[in-house]
Amino acid sequence: MWIGANGALSLYNRDKDNFTIIRDEKTASSQYFTIDKAGNPWFATYSRGGLVSIDVDKGSVTSFDETKGLLQNDAMGGQNGRIAKDAFGRFYLPTQRGLSIFDPEKKSFESYFEKDGFQPYDRRYSVIATSNGDIWIGGRFGLNHIVPGNLLKKDTTVPAIVITQLSINDSLYSKPDGVIFKQSVGYTHDIKLAHWQRDISFDFVALHYLRPEDNQYSWMLENYDKNWSAPSKERKASYTNLSPGTYIFRVKASNADGVWNEKGVSFTFRILPPWWKTWWAYLLYGVLAGAAIYAFVAYRSRKLKRDNRLLEHKITLRTKEVLEQKEELSAQRDNLEKAFEELQ
Repeated sequence: MWIGANGALSLYNRDKDNFTIIRDEKTASSQYFTIDKAGNPWFATYSRGGLVSIDVDKGSVTSFDETKGLLQNDAMGGQNGRIAKDAFGRFYLPTQRGLSIFDPEKKSFESYFEKDGFQPYDRRYSVIATSNGDIWIGGRFGLNHIVPGNLLKKDTTVPAIVITQLSINDSLYSKPDGVIFKQSVGYTHDIKLAHWQRDISFDFVALHYLRPEDNQYSWMLENYDKNWSAPSKERKASYTNLSPGTYIFRVKASNADGVWNEKGVSFTFRILPPWWKTWWAYLLYGVLAGAAIYAFVAYRSRKLKRDNRLLEHKITLRTKEVLEQKEELSAQRDNLEKAFEELQ
């Protein structure tokens, strides 16, 4: 037997005639109670932990509050202090901000608001689950009749996606400008940009009008992103300081019930390199380098020939000098021999 109080939550064991006291701020002000299909107890609290589950053996408390998707921590229950459940095991928790439906197996919430048909918000509601499995929620401003099976049905209409606007270096484009865009952005699929136009952002929208604020988007830029972005409600993607090259921006979207248009739309753009990095510039660089090498080789060849001629001239002169010196030495020897003979 569970006994809820402002200060603590108590579990009475009839066989042992004792209490297990659970003192946790998350379980304080526990007002409504239920048991899931696995037999685990759950409590809806007031101004504290929101919806909490308790592991009796471990004595641990797990909170599923506003940070986990509950619309408000002041969760309300149904008749006789019980949380209303449907045949699928989901909990119905009306709050002052709307209706939260919790799936204890998936540990997730689904939210419904006045725009979805939920009655105007109030501080107090009464909730009952009837014998045929329907849920009725009453308040000061109305009465809701919910057929749980209908809530499980998803809108299978796949949303169309349109890229509505581009920002290039802080200049906005949505209509034809006669330079970059010959048609409006929504009808353009590829463009060319100068090397200095390296900052670009995309605005897009899913054309599905049943709870459009709950449509989600995911995108990636091929040749830049490695993976798709995490699904979000953000409708703008920005990229800065892109290098020259060809890129394909892709975006896909889902409707409010999570049905995705996986094909999505794409937009191709090419950032041209500066002239000094184009193929013809590199070809010119090659020609100039070849001409420089040729000129250097020709210069070295002429210099080598000139050096060879100079060397040959020096050798000739030196040979002539040696021959002259040889003749002088020979003449001196002859003179010495004659002088010696005369002395004898």
